[in-house]
Amino acid sequence: MFKGADLIQTGRCGLFEEPFCSIKDIPIIDSYHYVVGVDNQYNTSRVMHISEFSKRKWIEAGGDKDRIVMVSHPMIIPEIKFIDYRQKLGLQDKFIFGFHQRNDAAIFSDIPLKAYKEVENDSNAFVLLGGGENYKKQAEDLGIKNIHFLSHTGDANKIHSFLQTLNVYAHGRRDGELNSTAIAEAMYYGKPIVSHISSEFNGHVECISDAGFVVQNFVEYSEMLRNIEQNQELYKKLSKNALIQFNKMYDYQTQMNNIMTIYRDVLKNPYPNKLKRLYLDLKQQFPLRRHRRFK
Repeated sequence: MFKGADLIQTGRCGLFEEPFCSIKDIPIIDSYHYVVGVDNQYNTSRVMHISEFSKRKWIEAGGDKDRIVMVSHPMIIPEIKFIDYRQKLGLQDKFIFGFHQRNDAAIFSDIPLKAYKEVENDSNAFVLLGGGENYKKQAEDLGIKNIHFLSHTGDANKIHSFLQTLNVYAHGRRDGELNSTAIAEAMYYGKPIVSHISSEFNGHVECISDAGFVVQNFVEYSEMLRNIEQNQELYKKLSKNALIQFNKMYDYQTQMNNIMTIYRDVLKNPYPNKLKRLYLDLKQQFPLRRHRRFK
């Protein structure tokens, strides 16, 4: 399947799996977007991590720190046909909080809407694009009045128009993030970010940096929403920081240059630290061979 390839680029979660474990003579570059395992196969040349959190988690699980290279998302923001959601929803004079998310109950977070309930008033609103039915039920249970739900979509015109509609990107996800495209896109438009800590992944803390706040609970979250809405100078500062952070972490040309440098380094020196690689490869395969022998 890969005959003649100079290198193989993957996007994986860390599992030692086919077809990669059967490929022995081509350098593999792994890009990790979810960390659930470790693959220290000899010809895994480099391992791309998209946040320091991801890097630390992988090393703690037994990953070889000497193969790690750091990357982020190289992002192109598309030209779109703008949709005026403020006018459509009758929110022209409102301060709008919101976020977008896929329809997946497993990533539902009760913090953003619970926090918004504490600051809801006649001058603001919450708009949610996509998300699961749990958010609608929570909003009803909390008695939130100034909330609008937009249907899930993959239409770039709708997504980017929605992001431009917001004043604050009020992020929430139960399992957290290693690095978030949604947050990055919001920062491109200069939107301050508020999010919360997760018990699983917290790469979003460094991605947001000083473009907003990452808090521990809904009480702190509501305080941040209130502060950003009421303090115009704070809002301007965070908005400026969001633009700076986007360019620092997600600029397309910068990240592509970084990735191409990694590729050239792999072609020049695919397997540094050869003895360590051999040891980790044998250590990884020995339990598998023993399992097969006694199966």
